[in-house]
Amino acid sequence: MASKQLRAYLDEEWEFEIPTSFIDCVFLLLIFFLLTAKFKSMERVLSANLPKNEGPKDDPNHEIVEPVEIRVKMFWQDGLGRVISRPEQAGGRAHIMIKANNIPCSDLNDLARKLAEVASRDNTTKVVIDARNHVPYRFVLGAVDACARAEMPNVVFQSPPARDGGGGEWWYQ
Repeated sequence: MASKQLRAYLDEEWEFEIPTSFIDCVFLLLIFFLLTAKFKSMERVLSANLPKNEGPKDDPNHEIVEPVEIRVKMFWQDGLGRVISRPEQAGGRAHIMIKANNIPCSDLNDLARKLAEVASRDNTTKVVIDARNHVPYRFVLGAVDACARAEMPNVVFQSPPARDGGGGEWWYQ
């Protein structure tokens, strides 16, 4: 008798069935996790204001005012304080020099402090980042990050002067 029951038990086909309530629980958990998930937002986003096709109005009393700007210069400097184009020219004694309106900054944190000081008075001041060729991008991006930390959103980049076209004399001012 026991063998007949065992044989009948073994001859049965087994199928795995998922109860409907289990599927409901899975979908509820999925919806819960999707609604409560936090997506990482971009840090220190700078909005870009693109130029519009507008110029000064045709009002004769309208004066064109030159905007006040902070010019951040980044370049290689040798041990004697001369501007060089590549660090190899100084024989290993070159370093990156950062200046904000010709005031030397010791590092990018010092630049951020100086920009924050200006931003406390007026954060609409334009910041022009001007880096010479062969300055590593991490310094340029560090200057952009310093502008973001100082909450100065008006950041533009100065293109390098054309080769043999002049325009490089302002570096020595």
